[in-house]
Amino acid sequence: MGKRALIASLLLLLSGCGTIHHLLPWHDDADTAEQAAEQATPRLTPPEIVWRRNLDYLPLGGVHAFSQPAVIKLRNGHLAVAAGGEDRFVHILDLATGSELHRIAVDEAVESGTLQLANGLVVVGDITGNLYGIDPDNGVIGWRMRLSTLLLGRPVPIGNDFLLQTMDNRIYRISANGHKIWSFDGYPGGISMHATPSPLVDSDHHRVLTVLSTGDVLALNADNGDLLWRKQLLLNADAAVLSEMKAPVADVVRVPDLHYGVDHLASALLVPFYQGDLRLLDADRGEQRASRTLSLRASPLLVDHTLLLADSSGTLRAIDTASGDTRWKVALSDHELTGVTRWQRQLWVGDNGGHLYRLTSSGHRLGAVTLPGSINRAPIPTPSGVIVRTSRGGIYLIH
Repeated sequence: MGKRALIASLLLLLSGCGTIHHLLPWHDDADTAEQAAEQATPRLTPPEIVWRRNLDYLPLGGVHAFSQPAVIKLRNGHLAVAAGGEDRFVHILDLATGSELHRIAVDEAVESGTLQLANGLVVVGDITGNLYGIDPDNGVIGWRMRLSTLLLGRPVPIGNDFLLQTMDNRIYRISANGHKIWSFDGYPGGISMHATPSPLVDSDHHRVLTVLSTGDVLALNADNGDLLWRKQLLLNADAAVLSEMKAPVADVVRVPDLHYGVDHLASALLVPFYQGDLRLLDADRGEQRASRTLSLRASPLLVDHTLLLADSSGTLRAIDTASGDTRWKVALSDHELTGVTRWQRQLWVGDNGGHLYRLTSSGHRLGAVTLPGSINRAPIPTPSGVIVRTSRGGIYLIH
């Protein structure tokens, strides 16, 4: 099997066993929720495409693009977009026009997320496990280091450093000049897919929270990477067919004072599993408190006291964290929803059919646009609109 085919395939390994307690979470009054989202629907107007570029020039039937761009600031104060490509380049684009400012050659295709550090460098990883710190102003590589395997998630800032999680369940803390501060070996296993979770920084407790492909949830000391607690949520990651595979794809999300049913948690941790359950844990101790059969590829989004859940059946829900009630629910798509973002008090939701939906904060549909390919990552909010990356190699600024 070729290198690209091997990376694009699922990694199927066994995970261990554990005890899981299933409890009923917040209720979901489907009739009331759907009616609330359908009342007084505004006139539909499609979003406007400000500019578009073919980032990868992918041939028909070529390898799909999976990288996630980031909005960055150049030394002259101008905003730009940084994104890796299947063409083995990292592209720096002007945010206002989409014109290319720099194209920096790297060793292999980039399918990771992107992060700009406090020192201005941009971090991306290629599919062979190389990590790069790129100077976007001069269009050169500032430093590089070798990881244990590829990075598919996104680097996450922590102080002046950053965290990342590789496909083999290793978590790194790395300095802005490319030196490893610590790493934690979570041991390979479970099912890994092209979209994988990224670590969460819990600054209140100086911890790092994350979920591994084995289904284990970890809390690590942010200073040295020591394990604080580890909880196993999946009994077995094996499956006879693809449709039964349960895997962590979306990020874990911490929610303060979350109500569910007649109970609540002062510090809750939501752990989504694709084609599986949404698990509710006590973020302080890691104890599972509730679960709900809900498949998520998109990471939950917390906006004030509203929790937005975009699921794999094409439905978007808004949960009131103070009461546990479903404020509204709307069926958007026949495809899997892959990301939800808020921009200018509106919600922007992508799916793997290439549709981008625009809604009010109360769930009323405002319009949609269909792009070639699929949208595999959440739209990126910018001062000028949202940036959308598609599997066919396109990158768009839309508002």
